[in-house]
Amino acid sequence: MLHAANGGASRAKIMYCASLGYEQMRYYLPLLLAQDLLEFENESSSRPRFRTTDKGLRYLGMLEQIEEMIVLRKQGEPYSALAYQS
Repeated sequence: MLHAANGGASRAKIMYCASLGYEQMRYYLPLLLAQDLLEFENESSSRPRFRTTDKGLRYLGMLEQIEEMIVLRKQGEPYSALAYQS
């Protein structure tokens, strides 16, 4: 959902890109808004839009780093935790 909303997206686009059903969207959207990972764009648009916040983008970056460490670990390559600190 955070990837889909990066740069702004409607509910329909988020649902489609994240392969979510309506009930899943109704469950997860308020959670992401409450944690300030997504924000509601208050523009003069007729359709509500959501955008990934800076906090949400940092969260995505950390997830990508963790995924990289897992892949390296599965491949048997050593990695340094210090290399992933920002």
